[in-house]
Amino acid sequence: MNPIWKAGAPFATVTAEDGRRSVLFTRLLALSDGVFAISLTLLVLNIEVPADAEVDGLGPVLAALQPDLIAFVVTVFVVGIYWRNHHQLFETFRGLDGTLVGLSIGYLALIALVPLPNDLISSYQFDPWAYVAFATLLTLLSALDTGMFVYAWRAGLVRRSISTAAAGVEVTRGLVSTLVFAASVPLAFVLVSATPLLWIALLVLDRLVVSAGERTDRG
Repeated sequence: MNPIWKAGAPFATVTAEDGRRSVLFTRLLALSDGVFAISLTLLVLNIEVPADAEVDGLGPVLAALQPDLIAFVVTVFVVGIYWRNHHQLFETFRGLDGTLVGLSIGYLALIALVPLPNDLISSYQFDPWAYVAFATLLTLLSALDTGMFVYAWRAGLVRRSISTAAAGVEVTRGLVSTLVFAASVPLAFVLVSATPLLWIALLVLDRLVVSAGERTDRG
């Protein structure tokens, strides 16, 4: 039995049939779920009800909470998408090496930062720089997500059952997401609080890329 993480050579690429069952693989997935869960929890902590709510009445308080709630919904949507993508990415892996683990830790570090731009867009909803900060973070996340798959493919760490065509579709999806998020950085100065609509529109673009890939595969 060859462990996926060889003692004495932590940065060597070691592939094995039991790679997905290794302690390293399961612990990295557990760490990932923990980081995502904490990130989502911190989003809730950013929503604070004013101490004088009873004095002013509930109506004005709910109105004042609107920016926080909108930021919360948008960010939960984004984090949920990345959580799903992260699990789908790891489903393609048949093992890990030191480089891939390092990239994953960097990815999780960016996920841990998500509550910061969330707080910015809730506190400065009409300031384009808040959306620039969020879009920059999303661009880095999408680029790193795509980079991990490309690296794993070239390093032979992707399951053999995944065809070259399917891998191409995954890379295209990642590139489209990265380009849209990158484009939303300058566009945030024009769109301002409407910038998240551009991110949500990625769902349509992603579906189009997948559909085109399925048609090509059938052809």
